[in-house]
Amino acid sequence: MHFANKLVWVSRDIFIVFALLVYAGCNDESDPVPSQLELLQRKGGWNLTSSKIDPPLETPNGLISDTYPGILPCHKDDILVFSADGKVTIIDELLCDPPETNFPPGVYFFDESKKLLSINGELGSEVEITISELKFNLKGTIDGIPRTLSLRYVGK
Repeated sequence: MHFANKLVWVSRDIFIVFALLVYAGCNDESDPVPSQLELLQRKGGWNLTSSKIDPPLETPNGLISDTYPGILPCHKDDILVFSADGKVTIIDELLCDPPETNFPPGVYFFDESKKLLSINGELGSEVEITISELKFNLKGTIDGIPRTLSLRYVGK
């Protein structure tokens, strides 16, 4: 057998062994997939990155649907934490000037089978949770008009 042919066979064998090792490493069953509730209760909590309202609010400057720019910078760093005991807490990282009182802990209920999240007894909202993102809607009435506030958080 020529040297070039041997090199091809050795290269092929090394590739097969490498591919098997990579595949075996990816199928490690010691790391179970977290449940939706475990994702919601992630250590470190959630940080708000987007807030939109529909239908838009009428203001002297026109209609506003993106409400995130109007949030004070000292609230944009607040962390939303869902604990295993059913409490939801807002941790205020950067205090506003003048300082505000911290929000008291609320309660939440998460129906994992229906992916519905209720906070402080409000009607449940459908939730999308991934390892790094949380999305849900709050429904309410502002200025006599039913509106939906869509919130997006990223994992802290």
